[in-house]
Order: sequence, then C-alpha cells, then structure tokens
Amino acid sequence: MMTSDNLSKLLLFLMCFLTGGCTCTYTQAPGAVGKVVDADTGTPVRGANITRLSVAPYFPRLTEGSQSQAWQPPAPPQGLPSVTVQSNKDGSFNLQPDFYTALMLEMHSANPEKHSGSFLVIANGYVTNDLHGFATAHDRWRVHFGRVPLKKLNESSNLLNHTD
Repeated sequence: MMTSDNLSKLLLFLMCFLTGGCTCTYTQAPGAVGKVVDADTGTPVRGANITRLSVAPYFPRLTEGSQSQAWQPPAPPQGLPSVTVQSNKDGSFNLQPDFYTALMLEMHSANPEKHSGSFLVIANGYVTNDLHGFATAHDRWRVHFGRVPLKKLNESSNLLNHTD
C-alpha cells in the first residue's frame, strides 16, 4: 500500500521528469563574440553594429531512398530575423545565440556538431566587414572572432582611386 509520503515523492519525481526530463533545447542560430578594433591603430571601435544575418526557415527534405530524416527543431515560418548588438567602449561584443526549447514526446536527435553563421560589422567611417564562422557546444554556440579589424573609409577610397 502506498503512503501519502511515497505518493508525494512519486508525484514530485513525475513532475520533475515531465517538466525537465522531456524538454530539449536546440540552437537555431549561433551567436558571436569578439572585439572590434581600428585596423591601423588597434584602438577599440565603440558603437559598431554587429549583425547576425537572418536565417531562412527550415524545410525538411527526404534524401533519395530514405524513409525518414532526423528531427530538426522547427524554425518560425518566416525564419529568424537578423539581430544586431553594439560594441561597447572597449570594442567588445557578445551576440547571444538563438535557442529553441521543445517538449519532447518521442526520441529526438541532438544538436549538430557545429552551426555556421554569417555576420556584418558596420561602424561609421569604416568599411563593412563580412564575417563567417562556426560555433560548437564547446564554444557555447558562439563564433569566437577575436580581434575584428575595420579599415577606415578614407584609406579604402584612396586605395581605390590610386592610379600608377
């Protein structure tokens, strides 16, 4: 016969299992960390915009001869919008990854080994820097760019207009 104390423990166990044990968090888009600096002087560039480009919605495809495909987290029908953060006074930035948590009622696949991401770094008076990289669980799903050098516009336009 089950006592009320044992029943309470069983209910607590079931609640924990159902609320925590059956959910899975997936990375839909990586984040990025780094420090934006002037390419010539190495000084930090404050207020640079770091933008993770939008992510297209996920549409599963069956490969030829395949009966099923590994489960992927659903992306919103419109995909994921671009996200922008600004570098702080020392040029540092930390753009968070985008996660999706789902209640799992059946077997599921884990996150892939790595996620690719595309980013733009834009600052007034500087040439835009187009960045690409990969993030893993080891990196907490952030691409680590380290120092991101930006060239001043004046120097770039002088190089373009220079003729021998």
